[in-house]
Amino acid sequence: MGLPQDPTLGRTWLRAAANDGYGEAQFELSQRLADTDPATAARWLTEAASSGVPEAQFAVARDVQSRGGPIADVIALFTSAAEEGHVPAQRALGTLYLTGTDGQPPDGALAEAWLRRAVQGRDLVALHNLGLAYLSGAVVRSDPEQAIDLLTLASDNGFARSTLALARASEDGTAGAAPDMVTALEQYRRAVEQGSDGAARRLGALILDGDAALRVPPHDAVPWVLARLEADGEEARARDWLAARAADGVRPAQAALGAWLLAQPDAVAEAQPLLRAAADGGHVPSQFRLGEAHTTGVFGTVDYIAAHTWLNIAAASGHVGATGMRDTVTALMTPDDIATAQDAARAYFEGARARPPVPQATE
Repeated sequence: MGLPQDPTLGRTWLRAAANDGYGEAQFELSQRLADTDPATAARWLTEAASSGVPEAQFAVARDVQSRGGPIADVIALFTSAAEEGHVPAQRALGTLYLTGTDGQPPDGALAEAWLRRAVQGRDLVALHNLGLAYLSGAVVRSDPEQAIDLLTLASDNGFARSTLALARASEDGTAGAAPDMVTALEQYRRAVEQGSDGAARRLGALILDGDAALRVPPHDAVPWVLARLEADGEEARARDWLAARAADGVRPAQAALGAWLLAQPDAVAEAQPLLRAAADGGHVPSQFRLGEAHTTGVFGTVDYIAAHTWLNIAAASGHVGATGMRDTVTALMTPDDIATAQDAARAYFEGARARPPVPQATE
């Protein structure tokens, strides 16, 4: 800033300030040394915590907590940082009092007080945790209206766990209102869009149960049922559902089930026709998977011509990783084999242009 950059001189001045007991310098030095000298970084972080730097106190408390250290030390460090306005420490302290731990039973009053301080700092995890606490009423007072307000605020800010909690409350009627499946389904879908695997699994379960309220095209439902396929205890039903949709010509189902089967050592043979159907229909990830599988011999033998063909098709369709793999395969092939593969890729695109669009099955 106004001077030539000189990291060595900068660290020299930081060390001078740190050695003189300046907490901010101790903390800054610990961050800069974390990758190159972890032991020295840890020492300066501890020094910074002792000097009252909230960020350092929070970091040290987390470390002590993760190692199962004395809970009194954890609480003391969190409290010191929280009292200085460090929002993550306020949330961590409130959550600790909410859940309790060995040596520290739950304390509803302190949990609510610290979580409310963190909520004022717009901490989404604190909003979520306090909302759930009001919803359950197990440690703090039951307040469904406050719970929904807090969870909605976190949900509106993209916090998927809160959106999922709202969906469950709507489905079960646990917030004091009658169960509302229509609203629940909207919230589950929103939670999926925000990245919630739990919401996808719940939607998948509703699809498999044939819930009449959940009327969506099978294309939309495939990722949800796939989430159930990957969950314990749901493999058979989910696999049967995906297989039926794949047989109906639903390309996402062909691709999803094919990719899943490809990862199962005893089901690779079943994967190939599904991936081929999806790839023939223009599903680029399936085209790449076929090329990769033929390269490694997953289907029983290495087939460089087939590998080059599908990798070439995937690369032409925009797959980022296909070009490099295709070039690697090319170096292992004879000129005649390369020409054969190129002819096959050319024939694929000519056939694709000539084919009319295939209507997809709907429900």
